[in-house]
Amino acid sequence: RIGREARSPEEPHAGRIYTNYFRHVAGVPSNTILPHSTGEPDHRSQAFTYRLTGKDYGRPDHPFRIQEPPPGYDPSLYRWNRNTKPIIPNRKFDLLGISWGGDLTGHGTRWVLADWEERKELESIFRQYDLGWLYYIQTEGQSPQIGLPDDEFTDNDHLPYRLYVRQGRRIEGHETLNESDIHKDLRGNGLRGPLNANSVAIGVYGIDAHNVQGPTRSPEPPSGEGAAEGTLHLFDVTGPYQIPYGVMVPKSHQGILFPIGISSTHVAMCTVRMEPVWAALGQAAGVAAALSMDQGVELAEVPTASIQQELVRQGCQLYFYTDLAAEAPCFEAVQLLSLKGAMDDRTIEQFPLKSTANTLSDLDFEAYRFRPDAPVTMGAFAQMALEGLEIPWSITAAHFQDVRRGHQAFPYIETLYDLSSQSTKPFFPFDTHASKEGSNSRTELLARPENPVSHAQALKILKGLLHEEFAWPSSLPKSLSLTRGQAAMLIFEAAQWVSEKKAASRRLPDFRQGHRGLRATPFLIAHRGGVITSDSPEGSLTAIERAAREGYDMVELDLQQSKDGVPIVFHDHDLVKACGREGKIIDWTAKQLTSMRSLIGDQPLITLETALNACQSLGLGVMLDLKTHQEDPGFLHTIGESLVRHGLADASLCITGEPATRRHLRHTRFTLTADELKALRQGDRMELSDRFWFGLPSQLQAGDIQKLQAAGVLVLPAINTFRYPANRHHEEAEADIKALIRQGVDGFQIDSIYQEWFGLTSGR
Repeated sequence: RIGREARSPEEPHAGRIYTNYFRHVAGVPSNTILPHSTGEPDHRSQAFTYRLTGKDYGRPDHPFRIQEPPPGYDPSLYRWNRNTKPIIPNRKFDLLGISWGGDLTGHGTRWVLADWEERKELESIFRQYDLGWLYYIQTEGQSPQIGLPDDEFTDNDHLPYRLYVRQGRRIEGHETLNESDIHKDLRGNGLRGPLNANSVAIGVYGIDAHNVQGPTRSPEPPSGEGAAEGTLHLFDVTGPYQIPYGVMVPKSHQGILFPIGISSTHVAMCTVRMEPVWAALGQAAGVAAALSMDQGVELAEVPTASIQQELVRQGCQLYFYTDLAAEAPCFEAVQLLSLKGAMDDRTIEQFPLKSTANTLSDLDFEAYRFRPDAPVTMGAFAQMALEGLEIPWSITAAHFQDVRRGHQAFPYIETLYDLSSQSTKPFFPFDTHASKEGSNSRTELLARPENPVSHAQALKILKGLLHEEFAWPSSLPKSLSLTRGQAAMLIFEAAQWVSEKKAASRRLPDFRQGHRGLRATPFLIAHRGGVITSDSPEGSLTAIERAAREGYDMVELDLQQSKDGVPIVFHDHDLVKACGREGKIIDWTAKQLTSMRSLIGDQPLITLETALNACQSLGLGVMLDLKTHQEDPGFLHTIGESLVRHGLADASLCITGEPATRRHLRHTRFTLTADELKALRQGDRMELSDRFWFGLPSQLQAGDIQKLQAAGVLVLPAINTFRYPANRHHEEAEADIKALIRQGVDGFQIDSIYQEWFGLTSGR
């Protein structure tokens, strides 16, 4: 991206625009868009400058008088007020002329696209222009006492080393920041920009653009030909805002992040272009890069939550507060819960601006306080709990006289009431009040949203919401009433507790060397015992080894029982197709079977013990498909003991729901039953963290994935060749895979011919 985008609903200040920022236009209120503002896009950039420092020597005969005008000097391009006072210590000036002097337009885009030699030529043009302004100040500006500082840049003729480049090229990223992401009124709440749950940095500087096209006539017209064009100074509408991780991640490249030239529009870059913001983005990029290496994933796949957790641990603000230091005990909890919308932010109705804000100091900093030591009210606690624990709203009616629709706490109080009323142990406290109107009497319900919450009330509510015996954290005191900071810490602890339970139940352990933890991508199960080729037939040791080499997480093992009760890795009941031998598996002993070889690849048949030895050493989990004798206790006991012995019991799945199997394979996950699926579809709330759903993509109904995962069920669709039309199996499989990834399934069981869609052709 270079230059300016066109005006759009999300960017009312984009494109060609005339304003009265930085200049007076008679009869026009400040902060006004003027005629001829077409909003047309172009490739122009805002002005660059060398940003000179001036010093008042108090006399005209100082050694920094410019004796001759620089080449190309044109006094009509400059202005100076001789009454300007120094604003920097030691009687110095920041010579940042915006419309007439200092800033030079017309060369920025060329400089951005130029090679180093051409840039040197352009930098000379900028340098001579800025020195021309200083010459003007000393002569026509009637301020001969001002010159370059004698104590700065002493090895560079007292001039800055580098050109001040306000913006350059910008990437096309996974996300693009625009004006509406920053503007506190377009999508914000009047005090802040809109909440962005993927925030890795914040900004508070206003949208600030210098001239894009400089004035060429004096006196300068309000707009049109000869007037300054492109200036923006939107401090009144810029609220503290958040910047998501995706703006640094390019769409078309891997292994690189861009914390400076982020994916943004021109208008958005006009606030991001400040050093504190770039420093924060740089820190986020460094954290993401380290996590990418640790987790063995591409930068685009690093979970944003893990980046946020590390940044907050390092003391970074991802949500703006004026009274929350990084050393505060509740800092981590408040920051991460705020990203979920769990905090009862102040509203513009509470803190209306008395006048237009022109600088950051005009903001009412009281409006951005978290108040960690203030008592937490029931209304605020309800919001913290429901949003922090990611519990969806449930509103049956407006029950409470003191929490009407429009009240900030309304959806949270009503949801607590709904969930409490359904429980066999109601947990939400409320009062009843008898009132009388004339001859009619009625009972009113009062939620008391402004009342403080005690530790006992808080714990009771959390236990009710979690349906569990959640314990009070030892790090928190049990006071009569909770502070806002303590409430945040309590709910954060509860959220972590829930997350850890779900993580333990919804993700299989990854035993691969260089443990990756929770994956950003679905895990893959190799169908029929591994990666099948002409020299590695299904269920063979070579197929298992190849699956590990090419990056699978698990292998499916079909199990048959030998004559002497040993589990054999084999799909068919008889030996004809695979080995060219008559008879069934059950007719042969394990010793006889393992001496047989496959027709394809000439590989020996293997026992479950051999397969699990390989899986343990290769870091593979297993999916078991018991093809026979699911009620034989001895057979099942052998399988269960073998899983435990190899440390794979917690990393195993079994495609069955038979009670006997479940008794003997106690740590294994089993397939969801039809009755359980039916109950979930009907809206029953169930805890099924020892189950997984397994079937064809076509068997999933709308909403199934979310309902299954909410109950702790792993969702593992099967992508198998024989399920698709022979002449279209690649196209249909690809479509199913892409759709299911978007919907957030946990993993896939796939035939190895489809592994290209997961990038496994050359290893993962």
